[in-house]
Amino acid sequence: MRGFSMLEILIALAIGVTSIVGAMLITFGTPEMLANARLEYVAYNIASALLTEAELTARSNFDQISSIAPISENGYESSLEVSYLHEDLAARLTARVNWTDTRGRRKEISLESFITDPESALDDACSPFPLGNWQEPLQTANHSLTNNDLLPGVSGLYPIADVVTTRDALLAGVSSTELPTDSSLFLFKLGKSGEFPQMQGAFDNASTSRTGYAAVSATGEYAYAANAFGSASPVTCSTGACAQLHVFDLRDGLKLISSFSLSMDAPPYAQSAGGKTSPAKALTYRKGYIYLGLEKTLNGMEFNIIDVHDPEDPHWIGGVAVGRSVNDISIQGTRAYLATSDPVREFIIVNIEDPFDPQIVGVWNAPGSANFGLGNVMLARAGRIYIGRSYVGNASEFYVFETNELTTPVYEYDFGTILTPRSVNGIIARGPLLAILVGSRLELWHRNDSSFVPFADPLELLGIGTSLACRGNTFYVGGVDESGNGFITEFTAS
Repeated sequence: MRGFSMLEILIALAIGVTSIVGAMLITFGTPEMLANARLEYVAYNIASALLTEAELTARSNFDQISSIAPISENGYESSLEVSYLHEDLAARLTARVNWTDTRGRRKEISLESFITDPESALDDACSPFPLGNWQEPLQTANHSLTNNDLLPGVSGLYPIADVVTTRDALLAGVSSTELPTDSSLFLFKLGKSGEFPQMQGAFDNASTSRTGYAAVSATGEYAYAANAFGSASPVTCSTGACAQLHVFDLRDGLKLISSFSLSMDAPPYAQSAGGKTSPAKALTYRKGYIYLGLEKTLNGMEFNIIDVHDPEDPHWIGGVAVGRSVNDISIQGTRAYLATSDPVREFIIVNIEDPFDPQIVGVWNAPGSANFGLGNVMLARAGRIYIGRSYVGNASEFYVFETNELTTPVYEYDFGTILTPRSVNGIIARGPLLAILVGSRLELWHRNDSSFVPFADPLELLGIGTSLACRGNTFYVGGVDESGNGFITEFTAS
């Protein structure tokens, strides 16, 4: 028999030492590892619960999800960050949990989830992603509301007050007509950008008046129009001609399915001077509700919330007295942002979390000459508010705020001069691209954090642009030309 070599002895010693160390780790290390594993497991469950709760909230009401500041409980600090994407059609949820392990080391776990708002995506005809070369935009069509263009067999002047789009249609509401019996709302079928739109329907809001519609909103199969005609005649109003809200079914042309008149002798007291019904001035649709703005009332509510979950049976549920006309409304989350004709409260924020009891929670008095530069348009997005004013000689017409409160603007721009007194009449944000309708031109700007720079040469229009809409990758500008007639111009990327 031979003896052990030195190498064999060393190997045996190494194996022995390894076994001893392993046994020590099993004996002394396992409890600590198990304890830290338990701590991490609890942290994971906390983060997962935060995401699950936010996802469940988003399913019932996407606008209700919001960030949660760090909360400390039972040794864990948890938080939820909500980052809205693609113009509020989606959001990234990030849940973070911090804790201290058994050795006093700071640990963190982070879980993410991406959610979308299908209802808003279906309502919004505009793509959130600008495609192509917008530094060199193309005018693909230019139409007039005339007998030999968009309205074959129809004569008259039709100045456009508002244009809106759906997935396959465009609606144009006109502010006035030549004859009381002329139509004041038109529906056009849209194809590809540049294709000739075909008229699919027309409607006259008030057969005894030349006054038309002030604003239009559309979602899927239905359209909602703000009627600008007011009257003191019970006979006239009994026909629905004085109703502030008209509701249309778009599935088979332009079919009026309901009209709704706000009460004059009970809330919201929608009565103007001379005992007339208060005309509607602005409206927007959001998830089963119409937010309706009126011209100044005698002592009533100029901002109103109307439930249209059943479009054939709208009913008023709440409102707020503003004291001036409401010119535009934008909804973001639980806030309604109003542009008004109040010279010291041009822009107002209303909390609509409880639609039965809305409350004013913020106002902003824009700088400049009194009684000039009144609130014209609002566009509210998650964390950012864009506002436009009518021309003012000694201040800006365009402002940007970074939070949901109107405090100090982070950006402003003066578009108007004495020689060219331009007002901001429309704003659309698509990712980093910002379209601003200013007087007789469409401006395209690029957004980078809080800075804004012109992105292309201004696009000149046939006349004054009064409304701006978007469908897919195309902008539609509605306005009034020098003859007083309406026009619709299309722009897309090259």
